[in-house]
Amino acid sequence: MNDTSSKSPSKVYDTIIIGSGAGGLAAAICLAREGQKVLVLEQHDVPGGWCHSFYLNGHRFTPGVHYVGLLGEGEATNDLYRGLEIANELVFFRMNPDAYEHVHIGEHRFDYPANFEQLIDRLSERFPKEKKRIRKYLNLLKKVSKELFSMPYIKGFWQKLTLPYRTRHFGKYALFSLRKVIGWHIKDPLLRNILNIQCGDHGVQPRKAAFPLHAALMNHYFQGGYYPMGGGGALIKSMTNTIKKYGSEIRTSTTVLKILLEGEQEKKAIGVQLGDGTKVFAERIISNADPGITYLNLIGKQHLSAKLQKNLKKRSIPVPH
Repeated sequence: MNDTSSKSPSKVYDTIIIGSGAGGLAAAICLAREGQKVLVLEQHDVPGGWCHSFYLNGHRFTPGVHYVGLLGEGEATNDLYRGLEIANELVFFRMNPDAYEHVHIGEHRFDYPANFEQLIDRLSERFPKEKKRIRKYLNLLKKVSKELFSMPYIKGFWQKLTLPYRTRHFGKYALFSLRKVIGWHIKDPLLRNILNIQCGDHGVQPRKAAFPLHAALMNHYFQGGYYPMGGGGALIKSMTNTIKKYGSEIRTSTTVLKILLEGEQEKKAIGVQLGDGTKVFAERIISNADPGITYLNLIGKQHLSAKLQKNLKKRSIPVPH
């Protein structure tokens, strides 16, 4: 392994990224493409985080990538993959447009179609008494999601001045849980469960999930889902190839023990210490690891403000062992 230590300070990276999940690899691509020397460190023996694939008894499993939405021409995920320069290495299969998502609740069955209007029609046919409420609720989902994703593009004094109006639906419902908002709009318990079935994708119960979170997720799949040839591992392979193409580096089976800091009052991250004691330095450090691991293990409670520690405790981030 080509290690960098405090004994060889001449090889200093521009950025070190801890963790090789999709977010960490995407950041690495963007920085490497801008000419930075990037080092990605991954403790597992393969990169990818929840996007990697593995084989068991002759079958390939992908723990995180079940399906991907918005892959049509001009849609957000399509633009993202093109922007990361990985689109040409990927092949996606479109899942059944008439039933890309199957709902099984007891004896009840429902299939999600890959079309917004068709979804409204199918739900309305199944729940005729809820017809008006179904359309109103699903249109609200679209508006909240659209306003959420429009925020980074609202720039300039006059646009920002009208921000409360431009994001009025998001602002009205942002602080409420999914269970509260759907309860205000949908009365049939079975219909609520069908509309909430995709909570399995973000993993948060309706009583805890912020309504905009679920709105964004449902909107992502209103035009259906796609599955990558090769599973989630294909996404990671294309990303790692692009990182290497720009001269940056990914190390697997490499544990980070802690983030190195300097300064008394204004502490700055200057590098990392690896499991074998090696110290690697960089201008900036990005952690794609779990927040609890990042703050409580890698940085250490002694370096955290009382306010940050209180916020971490409030969010019930598990302390890693």
